[in-house]
Amino acid sequence: MSILIEEKKLAQIIKNAVKEAFQEEFDTKLMEVMLRFIPFVSDLEQKEIDKLYGKPGKDEVASSEIIEV
Repeated sequence: MSILIEEKKLAQIIKNAVKEAFQEEFDTKLMEVMLRFIPFVSDLEQKEIDKLYGKPGKDEVASSEIIEV
C-alpha cells in the first residue's frame, strides 16, 4: 500500500512539525531561565509574607491564552 501526498502538503506538514518542536524547546528553555531569576524564599520569609498578605484564596483562578501571531 502506498500513500500519495502532494509535495507542498508534505512540506507544510514537516514545517509545522519542526515549528512545534522548536516552540516546545524554546518554551522549556525560557521557563528555565525565568525560574533562575526567582529568588529563593525561606520558610521563615514565606510565613512572614503569608502573615502580611494572607494566603492566596482557592477561589482565585488564573487563566492564560495563547495567541498566534
